[in-house]
Amino acid sequence: MPSFTSSLFLGLPKTETYDQALRAADQELVWIFLSNDGQYLHEVEYQDVKYIGKPVGEITDMKTLLLLESNIYSLLKKLFPDIQVTNTPLKLIAIPQ
Repeated sequence: MPSFTSSLFLGLPKTETYDQALRAADQELVWIFLSNDGQYLHEVEYQDVKYIGKPVGEITDMKTLLLLESNIYSLLKKLFPDIQVTNTPLKLIAIPQ
C-alpha cells in the first residue's frame, strides 16, 4: 500500500505586489527574515502558487495556530512595512513530501 505524507504550512500567497515589495525591501532584512534554513519565514511553492510563511509542525489546538498566525503577520510587517498584510488571509496548506 503506498503511503502519503505531507507537512502543513501556514502562509501568505505571494502576489506580484509582495514580490515587488521584497525586491525593494532592505535586502539584509529579507536575508534575516526569509530563509528556508532559518527560524523565521520560509518560501514554498504549491500548485504553482508561492507562499511566504512558516511550517506548522504539530499543532495541537487552535490557540497555537492563532499564535503562529500572529507571529507570521508580525514578521511580514517587518518585510512589508508599507503594506497592510493582515488584509490578506493566510492559507493553511498540506504540502506532499
